[in-house]
Amino acid sequence: MKQEIAVIPKTLPVEIGALPPRPVWDEHLDAYQERVAGYKCESAEDFRRGKELSQDGVRLKKQVFDSYEPLVDAIKAILNPVYESRSKATIAIENSVRIVDATYTAWKREQDRLAQEKADAERRERDRQREEARQAEIKRQEELRAQQAATAAEYGEEDELPRPVVIPEIIPSRPVTIKSEFTGRKGLRTKPKPVAKIVDPDKVERRYCSPDMVRINAEVKSSLALFSNPSLRDIQAIEIKVGGIVISFE
Repeated sequence: MKQEIAVIPKTLPVEIGALPPRPVWDEHLDAYQERVAGYKCESAEDFRRGKELSQDGVRLKKQVFDSYEPLVDAIKAILNPVYESRSKATIAIENSVRIVDATYTAWKREQDRLAQEKADAERRERDRQREEARQAEIKRQEELRAQQAATAAEYGEEDELPRPVVIPEIIPSRPVTIKSEFTGRKGLRTKPKPVAKIVDPDKVERRYCSPDMVRINAEVKSSLALFSNPSLRDIQAIEIKVGGIVISFE
């Protein structure tokens, strides 16, 4: 039986009260902005005044922070427990979602692997049957030509034998990646993300140094894209190609 999600009623907002009266520094703010707007530096005296103007701004900024500090502390005292409680609940839910996603995604990957394996086997079987038919046709043509040669020899017409029929070779079918019939929830990354980790910097190929993880991960991703279902040997070959790394999936 499907369980219903509990609906938690919204709590009433906590009233902190209006902001305190505008502090003393506020009356200086407009005057300071006017001083900044009219400032020009065209002499050594202007340079000196500019330094003083910047220092006044730094002091004014500190006054702003200091005057709001008691209110900010009061708000933090209320919000921090709320944030902590929310984070604890959401993290627990996210971890549970990850467990569920990992469980059914692992099953999906196995189904996708089996479907791809079946499709590849069917493709190889079709190619095998085509090659068998080709070899049978080659044999038939050889037997027919042997009969024609015997008949021609009997009547002295060896020069009038038709040219051998050329049977073209079979071009193997192109592998096709099977599209999964199963889709995960919206926002779920069903394909594991390859991540390279440097274990021996001295072995990393020069073109990937400092080591440059952006280039290394790009190389790993592009190399893995060449395989529909990379084997352990394929992954190890990429690790050797880059040098000094191991590839994991997350």
